Amino acid sequence: RVFCEATVGSRIDEHSEIIRQLIDRPYFRLRFYPDVEIIEILGALKNVIAMLAGFADGLKAGFNTRAAVQT
Repeated sequence: RVFCEATVGSRIDEHSEIIRQLIDRPYFRLRFYPDVEIIEILGALKNVIAMLAGFADGLKAGFNTRAAVQT
């Protein structure tokens, strides 16, 4: 098994607990934060960085370029 985690934005603690009971497992960890807008912005930024790293791989620019994009 491969460990995985997800970050979820939720302002309602009761909803967070219900979702945690349904989905959270030893190999899939959920993290809940009340700052929904910040979670959305950081998720979008993560996707942009992942796309740029993919472009670097597709252009065969090398691992150093991909590492530079990720930092």
